[in-house]
Amino acid sequence: MIFFFLLHAQAEENASPQFSVTVNPKQILNTFGEVSVEYALAPNVGVGGLAGFGTADSEFQYDLGIHGRYYILGDFTGGISAGGQFVYFNIIHRNNNDNVDGHFLYPSTFLSGKYVFDIGFTIDSLLGVTYTTAIVNDKQLDSTIVNTDWDILFNVNLGWSF
Repeated sequence: MIFFFLLHAQAEENASPQFSVTVNPKQILNTFGEVSVEYALAPNVGVGGLAGFGTADSEFQYDLGIHGRYYILGDFTGGISAGGQFVYFNIIHRNNNDNVDGHFLYPSTFLSGKYVFDIGFTIDSLLGVTYTTAIVNDKQLDSTIVNTDWDILFNVNLGWSF
């Protein structure tokens, strides 16, 4: 019985992390909190999502998204991956003179570098491109503006893997 317990404890100690939970410190400083989670479907494949919200002046913002990665070099615990994500971002702007809703769609492709330290601390960086579609509704003027543009995607997230 004691042998089984020791063997089980050793197996858990050597088990690779299956989940990562990270945040972008830059966004927190800008009054917007976003949490990204990733699950290892296989050592070289990760899928996940993100959610965030925040306020600024007379605006409320939130986003929701999904992402997937394939680790070209290394694996879920540290390596270089290629991936894609799709994010929906909403801004609700209200004050005395404005009544505007902004909807933004961000399909993106990226390369990322991720490293999970032995204690679980995780650094995850992304560099890629995103095609932004902005749809802005001005309810007061009863008008809609649609704009599209290519943007650079760059994030450095910090968090924990377990």
